Amino acid sequence: MDTLAKWFVGLFLGSRILTGGGGGAQTNTFYVRPPVGNTAHVRLAVIPFNDLSEDTQADQKVMGIFVTQLLTTRTFTIIDPTVVNSALTDIRARGELDASQVKQLSQKLNARLFLLGTISEFGQSRAGGNGLTVAMDARLIDASSSQILWAGVVTRTGKASDSLFGGSGTPSLSRIAQEVVKDLVGRMMKERKQIESYLAETATKPQQGQSSTPTTPSTTPPSAAESFANARFNDESKVFSDVDMKGFLPSVSGFERDDPYFSSYSGVNQVSTTYRGSAVQVDAEITDYGKNSIALDVMKLQQPSATETKFQNLTAYRWQSQFGALNIAVIAGRFVVDLSAPPDEEGAINTVANNILQAMR
Repeated sequence: MDTLAKWFVGLFLGSRILTGGGGGAQTNTFYVRPPVGNTAHVRLAVIPFNDLSEDTQADQKVMGIFVTQLLTTRTFTIIDPTVVNSALTDIRARGELDASQVKQLSQKLNARLFLLGTISEFGQSRAGGNGLTVAMDARLIDASSSQILWAGVVTRTGKASDSLFGGSGTPSLSRIAQEVVKDLVGRMMKERKQIESYLAETATKPQQGQSSTPTTPSTTPPSAAESFANARFNDESKVFSDVDMKGFLPSVSGFERDDPYFSSYSGVNQVSTTYRGSAVQVDAEITDYGKNSIALDVMKLQQPSATETKFQNLTAYRWQSQFGALNIAVIAGRFVVDLSAPPDEEGAINTVANNILQAMR
């Protein structure tokens, strides 16, 4: 067992001793990998937790709560639990995943990140009394390197008199579980910059022991047509403000546009909106990665199975999501313009994309 693994086991056992089973007791312990570099957003799969409790359904209950909480963060692409369960069945996974199963599952789900852990208590407190206890550890794993990027342990108990749970009657076990998961996800999101910076750096650099020769040069020049040679999106020295980026989402004839929403994480700026036609909705998102090479690398990491094509002579990627939506991502210099609509509405995507690229020039 390596040093980090020993540390984590000791951390978990120590937290259980400190908890002691008293009413309202709570223990939180966390680990996060040190920060390194830029940011990236990748696909994350929540794996059913190893269940040591007396509730045989606790793993699926916890999985659902984690998915809901993670979706609200708008940080990673969260894979549907039914898709994860189907993939686990396909590889005949039982209990904790071994190294070969992690690799198989990562390829099958096109997921780089796994969230997994152990539920040690879920129900009546083992210390006795009329209290309920939920205790679990969770860890975020980089499937490509098997590194633990973040880990946390939370234990929470509740009694009928605890004000947190409504004051009277029996505290809801699902309510306690939601509070535990909220604590874990909330703390993980506080360390989001460090996690994302690691993912961004390792997306363009080989892991230790791998070949130092990249599959594509990191200095790939912008693949824009001659007519876009002087477009603003090719300028990697310019600073684009939130106002500039919102201006990249113009009004489009035949559509009503929602007010653009701007966000910024670790130096990566993003703006999004929805265009609503009489019978179709097109979701649009523009992400500024600062450099064309990074935009290309991130796109290839997120959607390695997407079909490469051209849009107005710019490099583009086309794929269908697991929910059936058609996605087209156009690499416009340092930006990725991502549009999504029902599969039979490619014409609507093209109309919106043409207007956006014209505004970005």
